[in-house]
Amino acid sequence: MGFPDRPAWRAAPAACARHRVSVVRYDDDEAAQLPRVAPNAVVEILSPGDLKRDVAEKTRVYLAAGADVVFIVDTIRKTVTAHSAEGVRKFAEAEVLTHRPLLGFSLPVERVFAKPRPRPKG
Repeated sequence: MGFPDRPAWRAAPAACARHRVSVVRYDDDEAAQLPRVAPNAVVEILSPGDLKRDVAEKTRVYLAAGADVVFIVDTIRKTVTAHSAEGVRKFAEAEVLTHRPLLGFSLPVERVFAKPRPRPKG
């Protein structure tokens, strides 16, 4: 579902009900250069082939568009780095991820990297 002059918003209903997760998707590269709508928080999960300069550029674009914070998840080092107007802070696996503008948000970083539990059958 989207609006003609806005990017499409997509979200899994179960995820939204519990976590209020949404994804902004742009249909063309030109529109993605500077998003017209910025989420409060962006989560970027690093892939093995990601270049530092590309991740830095994505972070810059999201912050310039108005995102409060960009969380960079490094699955190899098991860290989450928060980038915002307040600066940059790296959270280790033993810490609790928080960000002042996201009132009431806290997440033990170890949970980000925990293996999912199998769902009960039946």
